[in-house]
Amino acid sequence: MKTHMKIYRLLFLILLLPSLANAETKNFSADQIDLLHSAQIYMDNLQDVTARFIQFNPENSAIINGELYILRPGKLMMRYLAPYRIDYFIIDDNFVQYDYDLDQLTRADANKSPLNLLLYKGINLADNDLLDLTNIVDKGSYFEVYFTNKTEDLAEEISGLTLKFSKLPTELTGITRVDSQGNSTDLTFSKVRSNVGLESNIFEFERPKPKYPDAR
Repeated sequence: MKTHMKIYRLLFLILLLPSLANAETKNFSADQIDLLHSAQIYMDNLQDVTARFIQFNPENSAIINGELYILRPGKLMMRYLAPYRIDYFIIDDNFVQYDYDLDQLTRADANKSPLNLLLYKGINLADNDLLDLTNIVDKGSYFEVYFTNKTEDLAEEISGLTLKFSKLPTELTGITRVDSQGNSTDLTFSKVRSNVGLESNIFEFERPKPKYPDAR
């Protein structure tokens, strides 16, 4: 009976959730598709997110603390607080990074950022132009959704991305990015708050005045 129920549930998910239909071709189980469905619903209903994070760099060479802010569509700010201070923005298709210690400003195009998966509604986790869904792993109290790079535009930036979600309720709790050399950078979130009504003005970047202006 349990086997029949799982088969019926899998057919239900595939037939009534066309956005997840290609999951069946990867031989995912009904339980895996359930988890993917809960992640997709969470992402589809997401308006904004705030969180604290701890970042573990490749080979644990550094542990960095900071804050994350996301406002859909298209806005992200990561504020690194310790051991150094850097602000990192994605504003629509523009990337801005400012290093407070060096007074160094970097600008670039963010049109093909893999973080677009988080920044825009309507992106199908199972089928999109940026990343290929490769696995869904149940870890008990949380689960992980694995992706690999799909486009040449991202080849030098990443080879893979993992989104981590808690259960009950489903909530984004971390991101792991794998670069083209296979090195992982892991962000673990805490104090996550969703749909709190973030104001767009917090994503407006203004270059601070230099601490030590040239004497004239």
